[in-house]
Amino acid sequence: MVTKKAPKKFVEKKDVKTEQQTMIQAAINSNYSLLIPCVDCNFLYVRNPITNNIKHFQSNSLELVACIKELTGLGLGSKVEKDFIDLSTKNNSWLKVLNFLKLNNALEVV
Repeated sequence: MVTKKAPKKFVEKKDVKTEQQTMIQAAINSNYSLLIPCVDCNFLYVRNPITNNIKHFQSNSLELVACIKELTGLGLGSKVEKDFIDLSTKNNSWLKVLNFLKLNNALEVV
């Protein structure tokens, strides 16, 4: 006598990453920059991929440092640094802004 085996139950595995972690990883892997430069290198817009807010900053302000520290705290420091290096290929003045951020420890995880 032949008996039928019960079919195996399919168990859906849930993604262990949170929605915020997924958004951060997508921003890191994205080709889109988090920085929107202004022509004269004195101002720029910074996009936060978590909140989708875009804020305008003077490139040598402490408000910019605070914003970059916030992004670095989310794990986007390497992405921001890469974006500044990409900007500097078009205009070397962006390296001064990057150095200003490094001097103020904006790209270091606390």
